[in-house]
Amino acid sequence: MTAPLDESAAAPDRRRVLRLFASLPLLSAMGGKILSGPHGHLVPLADPAIPPDPFRRPAALLVAGPPQGTLHAWAQLVAPVMARSLPPDSTIAISSVGGQDGVTAANQFGARAAPDGRTLLFTPGAAALAWMVGETRAKFDVGAWTPVIGASSPGVLMGRFGSEALRAGGVLRLAVDRLPGPDLAGLLALSLLGGVPHAITGLGPAAAEAALLGGHLDAVVLTGENATTVAARLSARGVPIVASFGALDRVGALRRDPAFPTVPEVSELAAALHGRPLSGPLYRAWRGCAAAAQLVFGIELPALTPSAMVALWRRAGSEAVDQPDLAAALATGTLRPLTGADALATARTIAVDGPALLALRQWLSMRRDVHIG
Repeated sequence: MTAPLDESAAAPDRRRVLRLFASLPLLSAMGGKILSGPHGHLVPLADPAIPPDPFRRPAALLVAGPPQGTLHAWAQLVAPVMARSLPPDSTIAISSVGGQDGVTAANQFGARAAPDGRTLLFTPGAAALAWMVGETRAKFDVGAWTPVIGASSPGVLMGRFGSEALRAGGVLRLAVDRLPGPDLAGLLALSLLGGVPHAITGLGPAAAEAALLGGHLDAVVLTGENATTVAARLSARGVPIVASFGALDRVGALRRDPAFPTVPEVSELAAALHGRPLSGPLYRAWRGCAAAAQLVFGIELPALTPSAMVALWRRAGSEAVDQPDLAAALATGTLRPLTGADALATARTIAVDGPALLALRQWLSMRRDVHIG
């Protein structure tokens, strides 16, 4: 019988904790004067420290990916809606940079963006995954970003295998499109649950679905805007949802995903299978991977951005997700808006501590079925 990894907790990295507190200017700058928006969003009162006419020139939104990509389409929808909540006549100029994994854009953002509140990064969770695994191209630090808003999708692990395969340490074939990518969270989840995951690489979504239905795979990971649609289609063909990646609450605790309320999240399933909850650095690494895998987009400011400008952008983001056009688009993809405390909880989870990063990279280094960078 193979039990899931259950490692002792390690002390958090002190510098990352300090950066975390530095990323909470909304509370400190406002002296506690916060209003609650329609969805519990943090909405600051007017801040006299905001400079007059802060956007004499258009604000710059650096979008990760090509102009024809999905992320660019989201940016074209989000930017003008956010601009409505900025000072009069403010505009946001969109600039697309690099590939869809976001690494090139994140590198440029880290190297060139001045912390004046006039340049933001629009990035997918894939960029954070590249940083987590230590990909050589990633020259940025996710822990230094200051989150504004984001959108998170459901994430589920589906497969034709029973709980006995997890209890007995069975080998489970998982479709892997590319690494680092969302499938990394699936590989790690299977390992933490007690299975022995084996990556079947190079399978895109359609090929993976066909292989699973044909009996050539044991499991697939679903995330993104169409996760619920594909999950329903596979369920109708007799493929069960084994576990979800869960949803973070406002303090960072993992709960069942509202999109799949009857499905246990990974740690809940592990406790049911093995009698104890998951813990330790590798579990914290999985939580970060899962949150990043579910992050469809996040809008970030550089470290040391003035607190008044952070508050201004966060208010614009909180108001934007309530606008009908953006709210409808998020609902169509079953995406959960991340604003205020929700955005901060996701950012904290993704910016995993040093021991967790080390545990993840050691775990990957021992695998012969995957190659990073």
